[in-house]
Amino acid sequence: MTGNRSELVEELLGRLTSREKEVAIEASKGLSNKEIARALDITERTVKAHLAKSFERLGVKDRLQLALMLNKK
Repeated sequence: MTGNRSELVEELLGRLTSREKEVAIEASKGLSNKEIARALDITERTVKAHLAKSFERLGVKDRLQLALMLNKK
């Protein structure tokens, strides 16, 4: 985990494509796939694909780990 240090969060986000980053950030806010799809004007299937790839690239298993990793407080 990053310990919510800004520089580490930015490094992690740098592993993602720009669209994966957008989807991951929205998911880490607690939005559902449907809400993310509406907000970014993409399909839910595309959201799922981006999240799956993001989980793989960041080494997380689920949305909770993603949120804990990306939310800086």
